[in-house]
Amino acid sequence: MKFLRRCMSVALVTLIILLPFGITANAATVSDMQNKVLSVADNEVGYTGSSSYSKYGEWYGYQGGWCTTFALWCFNEAGNELGVQMYKKIVPSGGNCNSMISWYKNKGRYHTRSSGYTPKKGDLIFFDWSGNGSSQHVGLVDYIDGSTVYTIEGNCSGKVKARKYTKTGSKPYNNISAIMGYGNPDYSSLAKGGSSAQTTTKKVTTTKKVTTTKKVTSTKKVTTTKKVTTTKKTTTAPKKLTTAQIINNYNAAVNKVISSKAGYSKTRSTKLNKLDAGALSNMGVVKDAVSGFLGVGDKTYTNAKGKSEFMSTAGLKAADVKSASYTLSGGKYTYTLVLNNGSSYADSANKKNNSPVDRSGILVGTGDKSAFDHKCAANLYTAINNTDGASVKSVSESSSNVKCVAVVNASNGRLERLTVSFDFAVTLTNTKYVVTIKNAGGSASTSVKYSGFKF
Repeated sequence: MKFLRRCMSVALVTLIILLPFGITANAATVSDMQNKVLSVADNEVGYTGSSSYSKYGEWYGYQGGWCTTFALWCFNEAGNELGVQMYKKIVPSGGNCNSMISWYKNKGRYHTRSSGYTPKKGDLIFFDWSGNGSSQHVGLVDYIDGSTVYTIEGNCSGKVKARKYTKTGSKPYNNISAIMGYGNPDYSSLAKGGSSAQTTTKKVTTTKKVTTTKKVTSTKKVTTTKKVTTTKKTTTAPKKLTTAQIINNYNAAVNKVISSKAGYSKTRSTKLNKLDAGALSNMGVVKDAVSGFLGVGDKTYTNAKGKSEFMSTAGLKAADVKSASYTLSGGKYTYTLVLNNGSSYADSANKKNNSPVDRSGILVGTGDKSAFDHKCAANLYTAINNTDGASVKSVSESSSNVKCVAVVNASNGRLERLTVSFDFAVTLTNTKYVVTIKNAGGSASTSVKYSGFKF
């Protein structure tokens, strides 16, 4: 018995010594890792650097062409969030496109396009724009739809973009003929139950075949539970997103619609709340004219897939936002941003606009266009002075109660619904229309709703 107790004691001491160092449990699945890499990449769509500078280069310690460093950065970030080392394990530590191809060839995980290989989500995709057998660009495979390959790529004219390649796309930059091949990261080697389970775990389980081996196994299960808990925290979203992260995620989701040229439907509803035009306020012709200038009424627009007609680039900044919050439910984020009030002014010599709502993604621009969702002072000034028999000396406009609500798919960062609502007020000086009115004005409320997105 003493001998048995001594053996058990030695086994337990050995176990205690080995536990901190030898037993690890990979909790992320292959799907977890693939989705996380693409989620990280999706959130970067819209980022703008230059052809030779990016924040990914800052991370890597080298500035230059940055399509490779973007891809490596995504794997590093995804690995950090999942608690799995992916960078330098299933992607190389660095290099150019051709050295990355060699790295995958040496591991038997590079596939040419002509081999008939079907690319998978999270693969690296290499391009040969010149057709000389050498790769000049790399991106990440997002998904496949038939023969069409959808990607996310860094350093596309200095930006991160979501792109697609088809058999009929313009050559070389939109045609699958430019695809040279694919590097297939060995996610399974890092996955839970994967082929790269650490050998030190085996050493623990073979400890002298003592009955406490079962305890070792149960200890292993406890360790695994710990890791699963960590992964759960990661995949169900961080407990607290910062205001900066919410703004960035909102901008990225809106801009992804534009860069992907997704299809959607838009409905704008504008209600006239008040009209102050003196004796002319009750004249039907005046009301109709004002309604026309302000876009009063309901209007529905359809943006066909492959076009980008009824949204503008989102570029909200921290200074634009009064408050930001979010919820996560059913795999969807709902971002709610309340924006600061804005103002604009226009006369013959000056045109100024500081309206945060114009950076929310709704359609805005210069000149006079009926599809514009927010008409700043310059828009109204142009519209009135371009109307026969009408003129205005100056226009002042202000926006308030601006609220943006975006519903975004948590797994791929794609926008599913967007509503932007705001109130605005207008003051006109020396307006001529039938008669001259020294001061006139009005106020209205607008709601713009986007839905039915088709990427």
